[in-house]
Amino acid sequence: MKRLTLGFGLLCVSAVAHADVYGLVSGRTADVRSEPQLTVEAGLTLQSDQNIIGGRANFKVSPDSLIYGTIASVKPEEGSSAIAFGGGVVYQFDQSVLAGYDVAFKGSYHLYSADFGSIESDLSDLGLDLIISPKGQTTAQTGVKVFGLVGLHRLGSKASSPGGTASDNKVEPALGFGAVAPVSVGEISASVEYIDELYVGLGYRLAIGQ
Repeated sequence: MKRLTLGFGLLCVSAVAHADVYGLVSGRTADVRSEPQLTVEAGLTLQSDQNIIGGRANFKVSPDSLIYGTIASVKPEEGSSAIAFGGGVVYQFDQSVLAGYDVAFKGSYHLYSADFGSIESDLSDLGLDLIISPKGQTTAQTGVKVFGLVGLHRLGSKASSPGGTASDNKVEPALGFGAVAPVSVGEISASVEYIDELYVGLGYRLAIGQ
């Protein structure tokens, strides 16, 4: 009975653990150097097993690096909504890494807890990604910038019930692309990412103090 309960718990968890970062999709180019000192974002991420609405704050700690924190409401297909937390760092490499392109490393970690009846589940995502975008790509007419993303994500899940505890971990490749465009105040983004499943995200970013 214990094995059956925990097996069912991990099955429920796996349906959600296929998800991305339990936060917003990337929604940014690799050009960290041109970003404002402080920005805030709001966004929506859609996926077959869950929908995510959240916010993110980004702060530049040097001309070529920034840190960010995320808080989001995750609504899975089954179960009630819960709050996910996370954060990360983005570092833009030297201009000579890839001729004609900006390249940045993004490291992130997000946590999310969900309940399936008497089973409590803790989910996590550790992501290591590269963001690549053409240098000097902004057009005079639209200001649209495009980017691509490739990486690896370690998805972890732990299920606890009165009968015991079980855990599961797996590593999945990440692929994505998107675009960022200015609006009258701030900028908007649209992104598609695939990390075991497909995620579509929309976002709005606003500079603070500028």
